[in-house]
Amino acid sequence: MWACAGLVAGCGGGAGDDDAPALREDPAVERGCRATPPAAGQVRAKYVECSEEIPRGRLASARLGDVILESSRARFVIRQLGEGHFLLGSGGGQPIDATLTGGEDVLKEIIPLFALNAGDYKELAITAAGGAGPAEVVVRGPMLRPPVLAATIGGRPIDGILEQHYILAPDASRLLVRTVIRAGSTGKVPSGAVADVVFLGGDARVFLPGSGFEHEGAGNGEYLASQGLGTSYAMVYQPAMQVGVRVLDTGGILGVLGPDARAGHPVERWLVVGDGSVAALTDQARELFGGPSGVLAGDLGAAAAGVPILISDVAMRPLTVARADASGSFRVSLPPGQVDVRIDSPERAPGQGVSATISAGSTTMVTPVLPPQGLLALTVHDDLGAPSPARLTLTGATRRTIYLGPSAPPHPLPLPPGAYHVAVSRGMEWSLAEADLTITAGQTTTQTLTLTRLLDTAGWVAADFHLHSEMSTDSTMPLPERIRSCAAEGLEYVVSTDHDFISSYDDLIDELGLPLRAASGEELSSVVWGHLNAWPMVAQPTRSGAGAVRWDGRSPGEVFDALREGDATRVVQVNHPRFGGGSLFDVIDFDPLTARARRDPGALGLPATTDLGDFDFDAVEVANGIGDEDFEEQLADWLALVRSGHPAAATGASDSHGPSALAGVPRTYVFVGVGNDTAPTTLDDRLIARAIKERRVMASGGAFVTFTVARPGGGVASIGDTVTDSDGEIEVAIQVQAPPYLALRAVRVIVGGSTTMVTLDQAERSVLRYAATLRLPVSGDSAVVVLAEPASDGDPVIGKRIPSLANPILIDADGDGLFAPR
Repeated sequence: MWACAGLVAGCGGGAGDDDAPALREDPAVERGCRATPPAAGQVRAKYVECSEEIPRGRLASARLGDVILESSRARFVIRQLGEGHFLLGSGGGQPIDATLTGGEDVLKEIIPLFALNAGDYKELAITAAGGAGPAEVVVRGPMLRPPVLAATIGGRPIDGILEQHYILAPDASRLLVRTVIRAGSTGKVPSGAVADVVFLGGDARVFLPGSGFEHEGAGNGEYLASQGLGTSYAMVYQPAMQVGVRVLDTGGILGVLGPDARAGHPVERWLVVGDGSVAALTDQARELFGGPSGVLAGDLGAAAAGVPILISDVAMRPLTVARADASGSFRVSLPPGQVDVRIDSPERAPGQGVSATISAGSTTMVTPVLPPQGLLALTVHDDLGAPSPARLTLTGATRRTIYLGPSAPPHPLPLPPGAYHVAVSRGMEWSLAEADLTITAGQTTTQTLTLTRLLDTAGWVAADFHLHSEMSTDSTMPLPERIRSCAAEGLEYVVSTDHDFISSYDDLIDELGLPLRAASGEELSSVVWGHLNAWPMVAQPTRSGAGAVRWDGRSPGEVFDALREGDATRVVQVNHPRFGGGSLFDVIDFDPLTARARRDPGALGLPATTDLGDFDFDAVEVANGIGDEDFEEQLADWLALVRSGHPAAATGASDSHGPSALAGVPRTYVFVGVGNDTAPTTLDDRLIARAIKERRVMASGGAFVTFTVARPGGGVASIGDTVTDSDGEIEVAIQVQAPPYLALRAVRVIVGGSTTMVTLDQAERSVLRYAATLRLPVSGDSAVVVLAEPASDGDPVIGKRIPSLANPILIDADGDGLFAPR
């Protein structure tokens, strides 16, 4: 992760540029609540004074005191001075919301940069209140090297003043952003490239003219655009300097690189808002660029309402995407020349191209062929007859994953005609229901499938402690889709762990009516020494990253303390500890033989006295869905911690960033006791946290593994317990369950430094895959750990080969009340 914003101080005068005009507030700024937009021909800028002035949408983040610029057509919100909204370490004075009037915001934040410096804005003023003329907001402050860039590439901030002007004209749906560079303390005005870091919601799909939606991380185009469900955005640089912009997509972080700014040469660009279509943005870009243009229009009829129409040049380079309105009509402005026009929808068969010639100043009518589609009405219920959430895996010409909520009757799903294999699942505790069917053009195909509960997990809760959504810089998974995916995978307790941002799923879970409990957390994503999860956290809307903990300049030990903030119930987990540079154990050079860090803290920019062996965490992600190949190395690390007496629990988590990585694969089962697991929506965070700290958990890659150890005086010890046993032998009773679609090859039992392998019949498909009692030797204090080894990937329900691991039962062999292996 890398941030592109600076720390923000309180209001005050600018520094270093005696020629900078004072920022003066327009006395005509309106006061009070203005719940309705300005009339046609009018515009206003004012401070937000009531909730009715805040744009709609799940990503809308405006607060009272922020600044709104509003025309009859659009609303834009600038964050007040102080801390920013989305990116950790970002400051105020930057755009955070943008919508058409009555539309929904899907913008998170835009951070203007100059030569990789953000603004530490100390002044903000509404310099023009609007009316019949433009409204203007100006922010100004010294330059600051963004924290993550400072941590990764170093360097000092440029000595200069960064000034942003946000200007909205009457009836406009585009905000003019003007960057002015002023001299700093040396009196010299620096020069360098202007750029904008753009954070869009997951429903906004990035489009580059000439490249389309497939830009492979970087691309050149006239401007950046997007397509969304109801709102779309573009960043268009000023035509006078227009030589095209370069767009960099670094792990989902969009950087739009513009021209140089220098003394007397401000850089201008527009933040354009559209109705969700690309064409609404390209039309405005054509208007800004000027030059000859013509109109392409068509009427496809009401059956085509909402279909996307892809328009490409003669070399089949995408120019824009129109969207048919409710009547099936579309209209788009294009430069003169020949174009290819076709319907491009995943819900229909591939479109057939129609050629058209655009002439300057005239309208060309075209009627592309509307490809056929059919409907699938799928009903999914459980073995008690109740509607069930589920994941639908469709295999036809392509493979698609669709998350279904518990709905009755079902919502028909539009699909291209053809033969399909349908697989419906609800995670590894449930059966797989399959069918082959044919979708016929113009018809509705009905199908009912039943899911049966297979695994007995009474007393245990299925959890995923590592999930990402659109509130992570590197994920485009919309929040509703993320939550549906969790319910569809049979999860009961989940944690939101977006990168350096504290998200909440609560309202959406209630709205969607899903059997799920969510805790708010964060993935603290240090680019210096690795990633940590912490939960439950409390979002703080006035803070950048919603109050996520700052990691820059801090050691891991200092961050452990900051994550807990005195709350001993909070869980801190080390994520993917052997995943390279973003992993704690790799960076500190953790030695599994000694359970110590071998790295020199000075190499990480930390004081020489820093203790990198401060391991004050509660859990280690031994099984990670993205880093599944690191399992054995992470297992060895964790066993070293166990032998050293560290109480960290071994957990499993998906680290899912989108549909390609399934939620709950792997997952953690948490023992809360029989009766406490029957109502997921009422699960107690403290009960879950206590079980993790007591290691009453198991990490599952598809199997459900439990075991007990017989106590010498009678009774049994369960996972997380300690047994006093000094006769040199222990009795271990093991039970392994697995769904029929997952083959297992072995059970591995680790007692201290010894391993016993039990080979399983890979053709066996019964749910109770293994149940036996083993008498095993034990020498000295030892930890007993049991694993189930997969022989298949359990596709399509699981899709990975990850062992399942039950946390230890400790053996105090000498009866001294201490666990101290030799």
